[in-house]
Amino acid sequence: MLNPDLDPARLAQDFKPQGRLQIADIFTAEAAAETHRCLANDVPWNFACRLDGRDQLYSPEQLAAMPPAERLQMGQRILEQARAEFAFGFMSFPMVENYRSRRVSNLFLDTVLEALAHPAFIEFARQVTGDNTINKVDAQATRYTAGHFLNLHDDAEYDGAERRAAYVLNFSKDWRAEWGGLLQFLDGGGKVIDSYMPRFNSLSLFAVPTPHVVSYVVPFAGAPRLSITGWFTV
Repeated sequence: MLNPDLDPARLAQDFKPQGRLQIADIFTAEAAAETHRCLANDVPWNFACRLDGRDQLYSPEQLAAMPPAERLQMGQRILEQARAEFAFGFMSFPMVENYRSRRVSNLFLDTVLEALAHPAFIEFARQVTGDNTINKVDAQATRYTAGHFLNLHDDAEYDGAERRAAYVLNFSKDWRAEWGGLLQFLDGGGKVIDSYMPRFNSLSLFAVPTPHVVSYVVPFAGAPRLSITGWFTV
């Protein structure tokens, strides 16, 4: 699944100066196309958000049972709280949990997770980041549409395995910058110092901690922002 034409040594040179890099054509063309198809058509999405100081997850069944007015009110509250504190709202699917439970069977995402956890991909991450302590990976699928966002954070706060590098595998086709959904990196003063488009079949990789956001997706975005994201851990 990992593109055999990639050169980890050269990529490591590009990663080292700033501790971040976007790598084009990370998967073979066939694997990227099948991953996009799965994300676009097969995944039963949950809604993940930060509301009233707590991370919350709503299942597809809970979302279907929620009256439209209640869903609208929840979205407005998330946006209001985002003005003053860490907040987020987007569709999510727990790949590791599903792999273990097989609640949703025959998903190509199971094959993707196996590829990410394979020693070859772990070694690729070690070589590019220069961090030989990386030993494991976790993953969730995400879907951003109008009104979705992820506020400023650095991934450092975590209970459990130590995060060493964060990643985003992008599977959005023909994304446009004016649609939002950009992975943006900030300095200590809150200034945007770099910005990555969610280019199809690319891997955005960066060291933890690194302050970053996913910018607000605008109402006129012409497609969902589809990705697989997570961390390489010790």
